[in-house]
Amino acid sequence: ADFIFGANEPGEEIAMTAPVTSAPVVEEGGGAPEGGDGTEIAMTAPVTSRPSEEAGTWTVEFVMPRTWTLDTLPAPVNEAVQPMTIPPQTIVVAGWTGAETQEAIAQAEATITAFIEAEGLTPAGPFAVAGYSGPDTPVEERMWEVHRPVETPDG
Repeated sequence: ADFIFGANEPGEEIAMTAPVTSAPVVEEGGGAPEGGDGTEIAMTAPVTSRPSEEAGTWTVEFVMPRTWTLDTLPAPVNEAVQPMTIPPQTIVVAGWTGAETQEAIAQAEATITAFIEAEGLTPAGPFAVAGYSGPDTPVEERMWEVHRPVETPDG
C-alpha cells in the first residue's frame, strides 16, 4: 500500500481501483518501504489476499488504474513490490456484504467448490479473498468476494 501512497520513484500517488489482491509469498522479501518523494497513488480495490506457503506471510495485489502501464508506472522503492501483468484468467467468485470473517470465507469457498465440482471444472490456483471497500466503509456495508481460478477448455 505504501507504493500507491507515494513510496515510489518519483513519489507519485496512484489512484484507487478494484480489486487489490494478496497471495502467498513464495520467496523471501518484504519489510516496510523506505524513500520515495511522497507522490501518492490512489488506493485500488478490490484487495485480494491468500495465505502464503511460508507461515505468516502474504502477497498483496493492487490492481492499477488503466491509465498506468508497466512502462509508465513509478518504480517501487521497496524491492518486495513487483509490478507485473497478470494474464487473463477465468475465475469462479462468491461474494457477501458485511464482515470479513473466517465463517464467511469458508462459506464462500464451499460455494465455489460445489460449483466447480458441479460444472466439472478444474481449479487452476488457490482461493483468494478480495475486498472492495475502503477502511471508512461501515463493516455492515463492506463488500467481499472469494475468487478461485479455473482451467478453461482452450487453456
